[in-house]
Amino acid sequence: MRFPLGFWRKWHGWAAASGTLLLGFALIVSDRVQAHHIGDRSWIIHPKVNASQTPWPKQADEIILPVVKFRFTPQGSGLSDIVDWIGGHAHVHIEVNWRALARANIGQQSPMWFDGTNVPLPVLLDALAANVRDRTGTMAKLAWTAEPDRAIYLTTAQDFAEERRWREQRAKEASPQLRKALDRIVPAVDLYVTPVEQALQHCARVSGVEIDTEFSPYPKDSVETYIEATDVTLERVIELILRRRAHNSFILPPDERGDIPPLRFKAEGDRLVVFRKGGER
Repeated sequence: MRFPLGFWRKWHGWAAASGTLLLGFALIVSDRVQAHHIGDRSWIIHPKVNASQTPWPKQADEIILPVVKFRFTPQGSGLSDIVDWIGGHAHVHIEVNWRALARANIGQQSPMWFDGTNVPLPVLLDALAANVRDRTGTMAKLAWTAEPDRAIYLTTAQDFAEERRWREQRAKEASPQLRKALDRIVPAVDLYVTPVEQALQHCARVSGVEIDTEFSPYPKDSVETYIEATDVTLERVIELILRRRAHNSFILPPDERGDIPPLRFKAEGDRLVVFRKGGER
């Protein structure tokens, strides 16, 4: 059976138009899927990282993000998506103190709007700290610091100031013997889902430092901590133990977990005292 030449021309034209429409629709869908992750696009080049051997954290100044678009909604993109995007594109590990943020009425979906090109990592983190909105729409006050092993720590400005305050107190009040113990390098630490009290007892046992606790103990094994690090000081180990506390989901159901008030530690001569925030004598 033979078809007129005009039919073939129309059929080919219709097929080409349909293929173009389908390809355009696929690109739009793919683009929106990528945009769900705060505007990431597969064709955006990787951040510029200087190949020099500049030590961390100074190396953070050399990380340049070519295109940054945090505008998934008119209010911006969610904080947890932003953190994941920065960590993946800047090749850094970002640790967020979500408990401290929750006490400041900031959640994982709290928005921030940002649009820029060739943005240095510290500039982007400064913008993040200054422009995230809490659940009432008010600008929140966050703080960040660069930590060993290409890590960034993000928390509230108040929590950051408290941690720094007690670090300065230990520098001033610790005896020479205690100061030497706090500065001692621990080759390796691996405390995986370890109850907080047990982790502190382990530090006291291996260091010979007296560590007293002045807070109500948690229900047995209900609050855990986790640390995996190498070549860190004893002081840093205890900071991480107290910072990374979390409920044991196998012990407490969600409706019984509640908040975990911050714990700090201070120096009193030759000993350390761990206390609940607001409970210092």
